[in-house]
Amino acid sequence: MTIAEVVGKKVFALRKQKELTQEQVADSIHISQPVYARIENGMGMSWANYIDSLCDFFEIAPEELVKNTFDITQENIEPKENDEVSQNL
Repeated sequence: MTIAEVVGKKVFALRKQKELTQEQVADSIHISQPVYARIENGMGMSWANYIDSLCDFFEIAPEELVKNTFDITQENIEPKENDEVSQNL
């Protein structure tokens, strides 16, 4: 998972937690909704230009925004039946 995807998933979850629309968040941090949507979708690195605004709005530290908190569990690391790469190894 790229850092842009980590940030995107994080801001998506934070926005949903606050029950806000993309437009509401975008307006609050003074960017367009399409730019905000690209951040949530993990597209590119534009989030870096707005890290301070995002962190202030969601009341989190920059470290928390970029930290990958994906929990590694046995389920996450076991190959899936339809995983061609693991079956061919």
